[in-house]
Amino acid sequence: MADKHDTHVAVALRTVAAIRALPADERPRKLYGCEVWRDLDWMVDSDKVVFRLVNGKHRGVTGRRVRFADCRWQAYDLATLGRRRAHATYYQSHAVDLAQSVNFGVDLTPLIENEKLDPADFIGGFIRRFADDVNDRVRKFV
Repeated sequence: MADKHDTHVAVALRTVAAIRALPADERPRKLYGCEVWRDLDWMVDSDKVVFRLVNGKHRGVTGRRVRFADCRWQAYDLATLGRRRAHATYYQSHAVDLAQSVNFGVDLTPLIENEKLDPADFIGGFIRRFADDVNDRVRKFV
């Protein structure tokens, strides 16, 4: 049985397939996948695309969009905004926050530029780099 994570993967892959079906000169220049249900904590920071979100007078727009996305969960909007705020603080923990709200994404552009690039291999590269990073950090103390 598919869960919500499978659904997001299916939508992303269908989007990539639809873009690949376009003539090269009609494809978007960039394609980003952004975290929705899960964080992108399985990626090393250098692989993430950082979106510094607008705050201040536009903060309410972000909140309305989040609430509109799925109103079945009353706390979803607050949790999403809280996660974005936490990302802004924890992303560069030894520096002053560069934004009040941050969302992470992954640059999926290689998947629409190279039709032969297997999506599983592409994502697997991120996972391998993360595993190598964690293992290198652990080995420092062994």
